[in-house]
Amino acid sequence: MVPSSSPLRVMLLCLLFFLSGAAGLIYEISWARQIGLLFGHTARAAAVVLFGYFCGLTFGYLLAGQLAPRLKRPLRWYGWVELLVAGWALLVPLLLAGISRSPVVPLIHHSSEWVREPARFLAASLILLPATIGLGATLPLLAEHLWRRGREESLRLPTIAYSANTAGAVVGVVLATFVFILWIGVTSSSYLAATISALVGVAAWLLSANEPVAVASVAEPHPTPSSHDSRPWLWLVAASGFGALVLEVAYTALFAMVLHNSVYTFGAILAVFLLGLAVGAFLAACLLERVVAERLARWCCLAAGVSIPVSLAVFWLVTRFDYVAPRGGLVVYATGVLGVVAAVVLVPSTLLGMLLPICWSALHRGNSRLGVAIGSPTAINSLAGALGALAASFVILPWLGLWGGFLVVAFLFVSLATRFGSWSRPARWGVAGAAGGVLLVAIFAPERGQIVEKHERVVRGWRSPYGWIDVVDNEKTGSRRLRQNIFYSMGSTGSFTDESRQGRIPLLLHPSPRKVLFLGLATGITASEGLRHPEIERLEVVELIPEVVEAAGYFAGSNGDLLENERVEVHVNDARHHLLLSDQTFDVIVSDLFVPWESQTGYLYTVEHYRSARARLAPGGLFCQWIALWQVSQREFEMIANSMAAVFPHVTLWWGNFDGRWPVIALVGSNDVIHLDAAGLDERLEHFRRDHVERDPLLRSSSSLADLFIGDWSFDAAGTLNTDEHPRVEFLAPIANATGRKLTERELLSYFRDTLCHLVQEGVKSTGRPFDFDARRRRQQILLESWSFESSGDSEGE
Repeated sequence: MVPSSSPLRVMLLCLLFFLSGAAGLIYEISWARQIGLLFGHTARAAAVVLFGYFCGLTFGYLLAGQLAPRLKRPLRWYGWVELLVAGWALLVPLLLAGISRSPVVPLIHHSSEWVREPARFLAASLILLPATIGLGATLPLLAEHLWRRGREESLRLPTIAYSANTAGAVVGVVLATFVFILWIGVTSSSYLAATISALVGVAAWLLSANEPVAVASVAEPHPTPSSHDSRPWLWLVAASGFGALVLEVAYTALFAMVLHNSVYTFGAILAVFLLGLAVGAFLAACLLERVVAERLARWCCLAAGVSIPVSLAVFWLVTRFDYVAPRGGLVVYATGVLGVVAAVVLVPSTLLGMLLPICWSALHRGNSRLGVAIGSPTAINSLAGALGALAASFVILPWLGLWGGFLVVAFLFVSLATRFGSWSRPARWGVAGAAGGVLLVAIFAPERGQIVEKHERVVRGWRSPYGWIDVVDNEKTGSRRLRQNIFYSMGSTGSFTDESRQGRIPLLLHPSPRKVLFLGLATGITASEGLRHPEIERLEVVELIPEVVEAAGYFAGSNGDLLENERVEVHVNDARHHLLLSDQTFDVIVSDLFVPWESQTGYLYTVEHYRSARARLAPGGLFCQWIALWQVSQREFEMIANSMAAVFPHVTLWWGNFDGRWPVIALVGSNDVIHLDAAGLDERLEHFRRDHVERDPLLRSSSSLADLFIGDWSFDAAGTLNTDEHPRVEFLAPIANATGRKLTERELLSYFRDTLCHLVQEGVKSTGRPFDFDARRRRQQILLESWSFESSGDSEGE
């Protein structure tokens, strides 16, 4: 048995708390994905889940903070709490499944946000509350035990344990993001975390066998500080939590402008930020032995306030607002991104990480009850952090802008520095200089309108929880494009023909579409193709980002004033979620081009999503999935195709263009064989010409449409599927992007020769004039060979 006072015992307890921190972040990442499938992957739904998670932690800190000093064996209770967390974590997937079939579903999907969001908060809280309360309770319980063991007034050991716990959270983020979700699965990752929690609980329970029994904390009681004495520290506690989460959201938005915004990007930012908090806590534990809390708080606040604008200057020097995409594989990419993020984020997050332990130390000096020193302040910090995340996403950044968000936090900490102790005259000049520096950086920081290419002008921009949305005119080419976070183009008038074709092909494949659904709006050019088909009576569009709907109005000249058409209804929602809840059936459903590696977008390529789509098809209906081949490798493409083939009896492949650099392919799923009526198609295409619709060189006649048919994709039972539990496409596509193994140019031509040209062609039948599909396939190869290194105009953004 390890002696109760040995350093080895302390190391073991810190190791257990390290593992507990790792499990906690694995839970958070896994649960966010699981609940997202129920609520929808919208920014508002994610914020509700995050707030519920933090509220549970807050209750845990408060409850355990008050109870820990009264417990005889806090370490044994800590073990029981870890076991409780593990047990409840095993129930979370079952509870989610139960809620999805319960009478509360109409409330959590209600059309009114005043009903929907509170219902979602209550549902998320009830599902997660026992586990999150337990996760919050672990800190005060273990801190009480370590403080009694140390038999000293300082909180050095509890602070070191807290640092270890936060360092464990870093490892949890890295493992969940880079390993577990991909290789083990979403729900299975939470089960693995539950196993870790259970092992930690058992180990803590065994170590508690020789825990000294005491009725309360060992230290002699001190007089309770007055509210006047504690008030500045409580304000600092709240400010550190609020400011830290505002900064985390702001830095995420900042890096979204230069990184490809995959799950690995967000994982890297979170990991570095948590690493800074862990390092800061450890530094505070060391420095508080030598420096009084007031002085340390004063200089940390000032340094934090100054470091924020300095970090923006470092960001500018390191990135120059250029696209950051280290090539050479996932390890090279991850290392490069982590290095860039650390250069910008690590110093501010480290300074902020020092503040909470400093406040613990100051508040503990006047009170022997550790709940006052750790439990209650940490609860305030946690709740303020949750409010900071909400405020940053929905108030500060949308209203004040990104630079305004950084400015608010910087001024907050510079002003707080003046509350702790007196400053000498030179120091006061230093504070004034720091404030002036913060203001100068905010004034001269580049605004969105400055981050454009030559000959470009921002017509209108929006700051949204999904990043920056801009409508940009190119005065040289006369084109207008819609972009998100600078580098991702959501469409352009310069690619009008390509975007229209993505709507026209699936509509032509159906003999007489009456009701049509488009998943994704962007410029509205693709969806507006439905307006050119007089037989369409109802056209619905689902768009995730509210600001994109407004932006589409700036493309009215190209999208036929889509938003004002009486046949059109636009829904702002997660596309998958909307499809799942809809009780309508459609003749054609078109899933637009999406970036498969963007966080949560991979769920639009899963077997479960395709099942929802098939269930919403009317008899004879078609589901069209567009894929940008420059965003995937052969592995991801075949995974998506095989996932569709696992659901639809017939899946056919169609070229969207023959541009070797920016190729697109449509996967069309149907319950029946597609019949092409040559005469009927020619008549419909002639209607376009009579209405002066821009002529598409690839869709001049029914014969041209047949030229685009590649073949049938048959289900491969041995193939890999993309599912909700294993969202492989989302995690593998960025690796293909980082390594350059994309289906473009030579890779595409080789894949066509080796695979695509050997597909059977039984899923499409012609009526009337027969089509020679074999001859057309030979022409496809000739086109690919001749066009594989050419661009077909103003291409889509990468």
